[in-house]
Amino acid sequence: MKDQSIPKNSLAHKMVRLNGWTRSDAIIEIAGFDKVDEAEAARRYDLATRQMINRMIGQRRRHDRAKYAMEEARNLVLAIAYHDCAFICSKDLPRISYKAGWGSLVGPESTGRVMKDIIIPMEKSGFISEVRDADDKFIGYCLTDTGRAILLGEQLCP
Repeated sequence: MKDQSIPKNSLAHKMVRLNGWTRSDAIIEIAGFDKVDEAEAARRYDLATRQMINRMIGQRRRHDRAKYAMEEARNLVLAIAYHDCAFICSKDLPRISYKAGWGSLVGPESTGRVMKDIIIPMEKSGFISEVRDADDKFIGYCLTDTGRAILLGEQLCP
């Protein structure tokens, strides 16, 4: 028989979340409150424990997936900056956004998030710098010497 899930606001879940209760004390408390025998209370407590662990594992996996997607997006920024020596926002930001797992390939929300979460922190760190033409019109970004040394491991010739 497949175990039923227990609602998140049940006493069993609350007892699992509370520190300071031993398993046996929690089972006795659940049995008295829910008016069930101790075997049923133990089953509920164990099921709530299993559900809580599964939720934590799911949260960790989602967090790791998002973190690795951000790393992949940063690596794509470096690859574009390294091979093209500059990257143009209108062309490459949607691709970076897609690599980061932020939805569709197009859209101002996703490109704005790339600027806020990836480009601007890299610019403040001195890894990339803005490139402008003679009329002070924005062209793109270029990898700085610091960025090449730290991010790509390149040694600059003295």
